[in-house]
Amino acid sequence: MKGIQGLIIAVFLGLIGAGVNLAYLYKGRNMKDEKFVGIKQGVKLKRGETILQEHLEEVSIPEANVGSLQDYAYLYSRVNTVAGQKSSRSYSGETGELVMQQDLRTPHMRLKLKPSERAVSVTIDTRATVASQIIPGVTPVSFSLPTSRGTGTAPMGGQWEWFGPFDVLAVGNRMGQSDVLGARKISAKQQNVLTLRVTVGQGGKYDAKFLDLFKYYRQSSFNPLIVMIHPESGSEEE
Repeated sequence: MKGIQGLIIAVFLGLIGAGVNLAYLYKGRNMKDEKFVGIKQGVKLKRGETILQEHLEEVSIPEANVGSLQDYAYLYSRVNTVAGQKSSRSYSGETGELVMQQDLRTPHMRLKLKPSERAVSVTIDTRATVASQIIPGVTPVSFSLPTSRGTGTAPMGGQWEWFGPFDVLAVGNRMGQSDVLGARKISAKQQNVLTLRVTVGQGGKYDAKFLDLFKYYRQSSFNPLIVMIHPESGSEEE
C-alpha cells in the first residue's frame, strides 16, 4: 500500500514539474526581445575597413538578459549609424559578433601623425559650408582663393580658384562622423575649425601647397575660408 502511495506522489510531483517547465517555456516564447546590431558570421573585416549595410544583421536578445548591454552595444534602431563607419578592430568572421560602441569610437582630440606630418588648423565660413558633411580622414577639401593672392584679398570682380585638395584630420573636436561622436556622448565643438594634414620634407621644408594656402590665410587676417568638398577618398563613380 505504501508503495502505491509513493508511486502516486512521484507521478503527481512529476506532473507539477512538467507543468512548471511548460509554463517557463511558454513565458520564454512570449518574452520581449531587444534588438542589437551584429556583424554576420562569415564576414571578415580588417581594422580600418568600412562596415557596409550587408555586413550587418539583427541580433535579438531577451529583454530580461539585456542588463546594461545597451550602454555598450548599438541598438538595431541605430543601424544606419553603424553602416558606413570604419571599424577600429578586426572581425574574424568565425562567429557572429555584436558591434560595440568601443569598436567605432571617435578618439577625443588625439591626432595620429607620422614623423613627417604636422597638423595646422584654419577657420571656415560655416554660413557657406555644412561642417557635418566633412568626415575627417575620408573627405578631402579645397578652398576658394583669389588667383592673384599678393595682398590676401581679391579686387572686386577679381578671379577666384579652388585650391587644394587637403586632407582633413579633424573638424573641431570631431575626428569621425557626427553621429559616432554623439554615440560617445561627446558634444561637437568648434565645427568652424578644420585641422589639416601637412607634410614636411627634407630639411624641414613644408609642403609648397600648404605654404601657398597659409600665406594667403595670414595676409587675409585669418578670414574664414569657403570650402569645396571633394568625393570621399577611394570612392568610384557608379
